[in-house]
Amino acid sequence: MEAAFTPWTLFVDIGIISILFLVGKLMRVKIKIIQKLFIPPSLLAGFMALGFGPQGLGWLPLSGYTGTYAGILIAFIFGCLPLTFAPSLFLDGYGIIFSAVCLLAALGVMLTAYMKKWHLNQSDIIP
Repeated sequence: MEAAFTPWTLFVDIGIISILFLVGKLMRVKIKIIQKLFIPPSLLAGFMALGFGPQGLGWLPLSGYTGTYAGILIAFIFGCLPLTFAPSLFLDGYGIIFSAVCLLAALGVMLTAYMKKWHLNQSDIIP
């Protein structure tokens, strides 16, 4: 059984991932073949995490929660996406369409929360 998720777990995982990104960036800067093949540092860091992490050699103490970070970050990025639009788009008539899309997305989130909380048994969700 895996240990409970704590802020320290998140802090350690982010620290290890940051170091792997830094090593991947240094590899990309120093090794010419990686530059010529256009391999991004994030891909190098991912392969290093896979090789040296718990699924590989076990040298890096990554938690079992590292797989959930991607989903959380994608939700955060899509949540911040409306903040990136230029104000001129709202003047061209796209503001109404954008507002409708945001309202429908919020309605979908609220409906999902309602269905999950009141109409489903917790034993159906968590085995």
